[in-house]
Amino acid sequence: MKQNYNILITGVGGQGLVTLVDVLTKAILADGKDVKSSELHGLSQRGGAVAVYVSMGKKVHSPLFKKGDADLVLGLELLESLRETIFANKETKFLVNNKFVPLAIGNENLSKEKVLEDLKKIVGLNLHLVDASKICQEKLQSEVLATMYLLGFAVYNKHLDIKPESVIVGMQKAIPEKYLQMNIDAFNLAKN
Repeated sequence: MKQNYNILITGVGGQGLVTLVDVLTKAILADGKDVKSSELHGLSQRGGAVAVYVSMGKKVHSPLFKKGDADLVLGLELLESLRETIFANKETKFLVNNKFVPLAIGNENLSKEKVLEDLKKIVGLNLHLVDASKICQEKLQSEVLATMYLLGFAVYNKHLDIKPESVIVGMQKAIPEKYLQMNIDAFNLAKN
């Protein structure tokens, strides 16, 4: 029996991954579970590919997990989500923001349609395409809040076993007061 629930968060620098991981780990702790996280590769600078590994459970010894061992992938961007499919198995859920950022050299000829087609081939019915950036821009005038919307989507749709109240506690501990309410609003927007 598998002891830990493994989460891979992927995107590009500038999308708020560091804040998302900080909120998530604090929320997991507030929920009474053990957690470990590690930024394994990428640059947490604008435009650099970033992948963060989070393991939660009763007792977690390491955030690292092998290829094929992710339970959940939170993808803030389509192309980076496609790159991380090596961590998927037939049960892995992919919650992916419907945003395409072809920043890396050599990706100029890739289209959003091609990336989405390849992602659907690999992930199949476990792909949940979420218009997080679009919804947050339209409703809250800030696309950056897509990270909290995606977290809300995961929690409210039972892809992530954390109480919503624990996420609010995590936000209170991780996000400066002047930005707190907008992040809570983005998180709760996913409840609808």
